[in-house]
Amino acid sequence: MAAADRVRSDPTVPVFDEQAHIKTVWDSAETRNELLEAQTLELLQRLGLSKRTALRVAGYDPDQEESGRAQEAEAASLAAQKAFGRWRRRVWCL
Repeated sequence: MAAADRVRSDPTVPVFDEQAHIKTVWDSAETRNELLEAQTLELLQRLGLSKRTALRVAGYDPDQEESGRAQEAEAASLAAQKAFGRWRRRVWCL
């Protein structure tokens, strides 16, 4: 008890409010099987779950993913047009 009394009387030791609400914050200790989660979302989509909802459940922003897919499609289209243009010019040159 003497040690506890010394701590209580020491002004440099913070006082603990016994009425304070303490909440611990950390990630779940459960292990995750990301492959199984992805397969489950894929199955749910086949059963009717929307792609936007599946993306949201997986932790992605559906709007951001849609924008990224549009950019990729545009880049692929331009690459195909360039490739087709080169092929077409070669055919005409023969």
